[in-house]
Amino acid sequence: MNIDEYSDVYKMKYSQFCKYLQHKYSPPQKAYFNDKFDTITSYQRKAVSYRKMSWEYDIRKIKCPCGNGFISQESRSDDWGRTENYVPTIECPECSQKYKIETEQHFCYKWDGDGISYYITPKDYPEYAGITEDAQFPSATLNVLDFAEWFTERYTKAQLQSSLAEFQENKSSSKVSLGLSKELVKEHKLKYRNAKVSEIIPHLQEIIDGYDSYFGNFEQRKPIRDEEMRERKIYTDEKRKHQIGLQELYNYTDKVD
Repeated sequence: MNIDEYSDVYKMKYSQFCKYLQHKYSPPQKAYFNDKFDTITSYQRKAVSYRKMSWEYDIRKIKCPCGNGFISQESRSDDWGRTENYVPTIECPECSQKYKIETEQHFCYKWDGDGISYYITPKDYPEYAGITEDAQFPSATLNVLDFAEWFTERYTKAQLQSSLAEFQENKSSSKVSLGLSKELVKEHKLKYRNAKVSEIIPHLQEIIDGYDSYFGNFEQRKPIRDEEMRERKIYTDEKRKHQIGLQELYNYTDKVD
């Protein structure tokens, strides 16, 4: 088979590719068709892998706070519409002594960006010093929670009891409807390599029995979490008054040389 005949195969969408094969080898003789299919798809995968490495790089710049240098950010994009932004850099001796770049991750859809905001923050601005959940309930397992700890710290006892009742009513884990029950099935399968209701029930009962004596259960943590969120919002709102947002890097129209 001369593979050069299919040099443009990688340009096709999957549906076009399938139609191409059906037309090219119709009516298909199974063994012959499978041989051609494996060869062509192998070539297509290689072509796609090559295209994945085809990135175009760009550098955007805006003036720094003092006006004597720049804030620059490198980004790259490919033919598939993917874009990746790197952390901005302060290219000014004076401003680099006074400021630092901070990032903030927030939710956004993929087509709206990467969900990261960048801010110029004075280096001497104090760090958050309010209440924290981690300080109140330090983890003895270095944040690697086991099956029981995970659910004890994230759900109320009543929620766990409701899930237990649902499992007791159903003989199959595929029939449960509560979100917590579905999560229990998923995590149990990862932890214990099975999703049998007969094995989930005793593990869940064990979590419920030890819930009240567990230091740092959800009901103990929730007031601390709520207070931390409130204090962090106050801190962040005040901090924003001293920061400079770098949204200009995404809205610029003229590059600064």
